[in-house]
Amino acid sequence: MLSVVSVILVCAIIIVIAWLFSRLLGKTWSRAQKGRYLDIIDQAPLGQDRALLIVRIQDKYYLVGSTPQNIQLIAELGDDFDPAAVREDYGSWNGTGGQKGSGTMNFSDALKINLKKLSDNMSHRKDSGKNG
Repeated sequence: MLSVVSVILVCAIIIVIAWLFSRLLGKTWSRAQKGRYLDIIDQAPLGQDRALLIVRIQDKYYLVGSTPQNIQLIAELGDDFDPAAVREDYGSWNGTGGQKGSGTMNFSDALKINLKKLSDNMSHRKDSGKNG
């Protein structure tokens, strides 16, 4: 009987210690994401060790792909990209990630919307270059 109680007590202590370490490491890693000139605004995992990131460097936003072998700039999101404005503009949008009127949207839906804006801007620039 005593050995069963001691095993349960040891397991409980291990769980508490693991929980405390995860809390400590979570705070440390979140601090590591913020820099003086660079912030990781959002990230979406695409698989094991692969992710899309929205990165702010000073006042500019970039879409970056990250793999174990490479970090690749995918697009500059432009001067008009504003994460807060995306939440305001599409807060009532009813997609897979946000509830109508909730003011939230999942990363992939926000990314699709902003990539469409980016491609529209690029095609507009190409069209204006042909006319000029």
